[in-house]
Amino acid sequence: MKEDKLYMLRKLTVMFTCMVVFVTVGLVVVNFQTKSVTINYYGETITVNTMSNTVEGMLMQNNIYIDEKAIVYPNVETILKDNMEIKIYSEDEVAMLDLSEYRAKVTVGQTERIIEEIQYIDYEKVEKSNASVYRGTKTTLQKGENGQKTVLYTARYDANQNLVSTNIISELIEKEPVDQIIEVGTKIIPTSRYNTARITAKDLEVDANFKKYDIKLALKYQKFAYNMCKKYNVPYLVFLGLMKVESNYRIEAKSKTGYGMCQINPSNLSYLKKKIGTTDLFDPYENIHAGVYWLSRYYKSWKGSASGEELDLHALNSYNWGEGRYRKYLKEEKGRDAYSWYYGKRVLKYAAKIEKNGGL
Repeated sequence: MKEDKLYMLRKLTVMFTCMVVFVTVGLVVVNFQTKSVTINYYGETITVNTMSNTVEGMLMQNNIYIDEKAIVYPNVETILKDNMEIKIYSEDEVAMLDLSEYRAKVTVGQTERIIEEIQYIDYEKVEKSNASVYRGTKTTLQKGENGQKTVLYTARYDANQNLVSTNIISELIEKEPVDQIIEVGTKIIPTSRYNTARITAKDLEVDANFKKYDIKLALKYQKFAYNMCKKYNVPYLVFLGLMKVESNYRIEAKSKTGYGMCQINPSNLSYLKKKIGTTDLFDPYENIHAGVYWLSRYYKSWKGSASGEELDLHALNSYNWGEGRYRKYLKEEKGRDAYSWYYGKRVLKYAAKIEKNGGL
């Protein structure tokens, strides 16, 4: 019995001794693996204890974010040693985090996250003046394109996951925005040479059949157009509809193929100058005169083979396409007639509306 008790006592003593040795060895090992490291973060020095094996692991363990422009010496893959100094700096002018603020304990109940987000950079609209282009004319020379940037920031949330604050860490522009460039005409539309040199009060006198319409055309131009239409045997309402379709009565209207209210092709200016003295297609009186005269040519051309509404349509379609191209269009497919092409029908629709409603 005595021998059994003695045996148990010896066994317990051995077990206790082993535990003491194990704990002692463990503490020695932990103490051996724990390293004291000094971090020089943009001139601010702190000392931390870490069991990480590499510089990268130590930085992650201490929640230290390294901007992509930052330089870490020795590099992040370096094996840590006790009493090692890690330097973090940058040769560029970059925004540096306040380390003490960044590593401070978050208010109780709050959480903080690092978020990387792609954001668009709005392009700028740049207007360039062109003194050779009339006022009111704008042309896009270069299409604008948004840029793109990657933004890294900390976001702090309260206990209910409502955003409390954000702090931008860095911004990296991936793509620069491209400005939209718009050419703006600044040339002053000249005072009508036609008006001062050739228009008289008599030119604006109208007979009892004239009617003023509620359209975007000044009364003086309506009167002049009425008299020109009488002179060249062109239906007045049809001509008002034509100006609506061509330019919406805009004096300064300009396109790739025409100028002014009647959108006269500038390639015809020399012919018009010879025939009726036209010198400025942006002059409203000259433009109206040229438009009526040009349309009258097609009425004369089609008069022998059409009449009534069909004559109107043929003349208008020829004005829109050019008579040669329009006649070719009619012959290309059997069954095509004055009603096949859209332009004339559209003009007559506006003419009818002006007559019925007294305007547009």
